[in-house]
Amino acid sequence: MAIKHKLYFSIWLLSFSLIGIYLLSGEPQETFPGETITKYGIVIDAGSTGSRIHIYKWSESTEEMTPFVEEIAPEFKTKPGISYSHKNLEMIDSLVGDLLDFAMDHIPKNKYKSTVVYLQATAGIRLLPKKQQESIINKCREVVHEYPFLYTPENIRVITGEEESLFGWITVNFLTGNFEIENSSLHSNKSTIGCLDLGGGSVQIAYVPSAINQSSVEDKSLFHKLFINGSIYRVYAVSFLGYGATEANIQMIQYLEDHQKSLDYRGHSIAISSCYPYGFWGDFCTTNKENCKFVLGNFDYQECKQEILQAKFPNKKCNFSNCSINGTFQPDLQDSYVGLSVFFHLNSFLFGNDNPNSTIQELTQKGDQYCNLKYSEMVKTHHKNTRTFPYLGLYCFYLVYSNTLLENIFGFSINGEQNINKIGSVDETEISWTTGSIIYHLSNIHQTKFPVHFIILNSRYHYIFFLICFALFFVSLVFVFIYLKQYLANSHQIDNNLRQDFIDLSDLEVFINEQNQNRNGFKAKQKED
Repeated sequence: MAIKHKLYFSIWLLSFSLIGIYLLSGEPQETFPGETITKYGIVIDAGSTGSRIHIYKWSESTEEMTPFVEEIAPEFKTKPGISYSHKNLEMIDSLVGDLLDFAMDHIPKNKYKSTVVYLQATAGIRLLPKKQQESIINKCREVVHEYPFLYTPENIRVITGEEESLFGWITVNFLTGNFEIENSSLHSNKSTIGCLDLGGGSVQIAYVPSAINQSSVEDKSLFHKLFINGSIYRVYAVSFLGYGATEANIQMIQYLEDHQKSLDYRGHSIAISSCYPYGFWGDFCTTNKENCKFVLGNFDYQECKQEILQAKFPNKKCNFSNCSINGTFQPDLQDSYVGLSVFFHLNSFLFGNDNPNSTIQELTQKGDQYCNLKYSEMVKTHHKNTRTFPYLGLYCFYLVYSNTLLENIFGFSINGEQNINKIGSVDETEISWTTGSIIYHLSNIHQTKFPVHFIILNSRYHYIFFLICFALFFVSLVFVFIYLKQYLANSHQIDNNLRQDFIDLSDLEVFINEQNQNRNGFKAKQKED
């Protein structure tokens, strides 16, 4: 190989090793093989009704690919949701500040600077105009910046409904062990659990369809391809803004007023609804508190269901083989799900811990029995339970609305052909989309045009690759110096040869000129003779 080509190859090798060192010099590797380091992370779920902090701890080790995150602090929540602060941003000082003060009490001081903070706003903020969203998020960034934790502005943002849905799905399957590594070839669509999440502002559903044929998928934009620990998952994940329990409640009451199912009392329009127990009356406000509605209850399950269908789901247009909300394509359901948020809290209220796998039919029977009580009787029974007391009247609406979503909109069987396990925790770890979020952000994730996320959970080979690149850098650097020196030496020799050739050519030119002059002189002398 010519010296010039060897030099070019060494320079290329040097550049390659530098790029490798740069890519491997940061996260996720911070330990030597076999060592572990304890890390902490904070995720603030800025929801529609309040903001809840989740504090996680995990041991980062080169010996494992997936760090197991553990939630270490009790539940702590501030109310109202930060979406209510759009007219008074100073509210955020306490709404977010109190959460971070709480975190400082539960994280070791020597870990503050390495503890990453994520504040992720959901449906309550997504319902606001963009300018109001930006002002609230910027104020949140200012508050977080005052604390000693690690964060970037991108950590404080409004997440999409699809992200929230995927995070929930990751949480459920991570905690139930479905992402455990198997020593075999690449798997596709390993057995997983679907995730249903009914919040205040939106409802999410995410699952891997029971029978998926990519050529027959009618709307590929709703599928997200995940590569996790050697397995590929094609997850159907959608979110419907404005279809959460709180927003649906307000919109249904508005519908009753618009259709003259209300009465006027001292200047207030009070809707008469079949979705609340007899004798109940109360006021409900939208996320931004600018629209409050009054309602009087007189419960009837079937009439309530019709009110919900007419108010929230009047459009049955569908351009696909099967649709859910607003004509959105929905593939075949899988067999097993976990129900979060309202699904869990409603089931827990009605059954306690006795029947987390209750069917729609069982929920209907139990709920109908409860909701046909007078509201005054409910108060007598539950007035000492401060956790459930504020929702006594709402549970009846939650019952009918959640069942309507499951049976009439998403197509679940009332007899339990699809198992929905309505639980709040797995092995004492709360099931929250925030767990999926911290796992997602702990991972090295790359996204392509088609929503594909490659999740490499703390590769054990990271340290080895770094050493290889480092050694390659020094070897290639030595060769660059050697070949560069040889190249310059050869160039100098060539230059001397060219210079000598130039001198020789000059002498030849002088000789030729002399010969020409002699020839010309000889010719001139001949002419004279």
